[in-house]
Amino acid sequence: MENKGTKAKLYRYIGDLRECLHIDSTVRGFSIPEICRERLNVLVTEIPFKTPGLRGMAYPETKETQDTIILNAHRSKHEQNFDCAHEYIHLLRHRTNRSQSFSCYEKVRPNQNPFFEWEANEGAAELIMPFQVIIPDFVEYYHRKETELGREKAEKASIAMLAGKYHVTPKMIEFRLNNLKYELAFYCAGCDIDKIEPLSKRQQIQHNINMDRFDFSILINNAFREPEEFDFDYYFEVY
Repeated sequence: MENKGTKAKLYRYIGDLRECLHIDSTVRGFSIPEICRERLNVLVTEIPFKTPGLRGMAYPETKETQDTIILNAHRSKHEQNFDCAHEYIHLLRHRTNRSQSFSCYEKVRPNQNPFFEWEANEGAAELIMPFQVIIPDFVEYYHRKETELGREKAEKASIAMLAGKYHVTPKMIEFRLNNLKYELAFYCAGCDIDKIEPLSKRQQIQHNINMDRFDFSILINNAFREPEEFDFDYYFEVY
């Protein structure tokens, strides 16, 4: 597999995977370890890792063994859910690589393939928290909580609600939403969520787009002050 690809292509691949697994687009909060065991013939187990930062390991099948994922028993079930998805993406996308196994850590290490790790992280996030579902959910929750609690508390409360709904941690939800600010801006500007072309951070940089300077309240209320920097005709494609 070549070290190239786009966020949009990966997301379409994950969408096809969800269809193959019969996971409806409206389904939220499912167990990846359970799906691996019951539908995919993947052995999923856990042990208390001693190596600092080690979250999971994946071993492609051999003549003697089936695909195997080992998770860190010290991590919570919600953390393990994402970790298992990450390892499963490795088994799906990268098994033709020369590596006989994958060891995944809190941060990418020098001996790891950064593209493979990006793809596993991004693919796992899209599998559990598809952007076409989580963005509308977040906007709906945010507006509801903004009315109830005020703008300052709305973000934290919305993230907590989403974490419970998607069976991941609040930190994972926050990281996911920060990576979707570009797509969130288009949705809040009135674009059809199904027609938004996702762009990775790298692609955004190539187009001189910096979404980090916008907080969620500005994006959700469609209040960014320089809308001309978003050339909707250029960045928006219908598929």
